Amino acid sequence: MIHKLTIDMEKHCTECGADGATDNGLCLRCSADKALANIEKGSYTRDDTRHLPVVLTPHEVEEYGKQLAAVIIEKGKLEAERSVLNKKIKPLVERLDELAPVVDSGIEGRDVGCRWFYDWPNRERFLVRIDTLGLVETDVILEHERQDRLRFAGNE
Repeated sequence: MIHKLTIDMEKHCTECGADGATDNGLCLRCSADKALANIEKGSYTRDDTRHLPVVLTPHEVEEYGKQLAAVIIEKGKLEAERSVLNKKIKPLVERLDELAPVVDSGIEGRDVGCRWFYDWPNRERFLVRIDTLGLVETDVILEHERQDRLRFAGNE
């Protein structure tokens, strides 16, 4: 059930004389008092509480303003602390990102000494790890290397 009230601020309440009256000539307070007086005692079942808007007093607004300022300051302090912590955490996260795949796979990329071996008749060369003597790469001998070998062989 919805009722709309129109308050004319140029009219005055016929009961108390306050500015603003509804169609029945009463202000809201007098209308409410009259409605409550017409209800028989004991005819209601229970009281109720509702979360409704309330206009704050200037003192309440000032107190909430102080609380707001305190919360803003505290939030700023915590954000500054978070920034410092994030700077401390960043290198740890980067190191975790480096270590996790190494631990997971058991393999790490490192600089390892290697040596090229040449098979001149077949024009192939082989890159071999010095630590394990494992074959790393097989390739065709480059043209400039063949030319250098011919030049050195001719000098001997």
